[in-house]
Amino acid sequence: MIEINNFGISFYKTKYNFDWGQLEKFARPFLNDAEGDEIEVNCQSSYLSKLKKPHEYDELQEYYNFMEPIWKDVIINKWKYPKNREYEVQGSWFIKYDENGHIKPHHHGDSVLVFCAYVKFPKNCGFTEFRDPLYKEKMTQLNIKKNYGKVLLVKNF
Repeated sequence: MIEINNFGISFYKTKYNFDWGQLEKFARPFLNDAEGDEIEVNCQSSYLSKLKKPHEYDELQEYYNFMEPIWKDVIINKWKYPKNREYEVQGSWFIKYDENGHIKPHHHGDSVLVFCAYVKFPKNCGFTEFRDPLYKEKMTQLNIKKNYGKVLLVKNF
């Protein structure tokens, strides 16, 4: 795991080797069930899908087993959150960014940490941007299109 510190905002990066052929077959029903949301622009997201959340399926259990000690280390040891509190994955979804696709600024409620995995990047797809809501001038933009398989862990603002 590598720490990236931009303008005082810490990101952690790790790598997971997804099997895109298998994952694509698994993700397709989620994306086919995708409904639009006011924060999504030029993309398909399973956020509002009526299917179970991806992290609730056995097909992704290996990935979540890989990630759990990493996100717990970040929350408890790096960010010093209480060790005696229960931490869990509360939600998950797939997003397929189309040309110039992006998600409008938003937050993730009372979540301590947000992590997102980047599996495949089509040509001209959108990018991910994380912003500190308290300081507009401290915007952090990460363009990670060439980093297939990268997983980012970000403190929820």
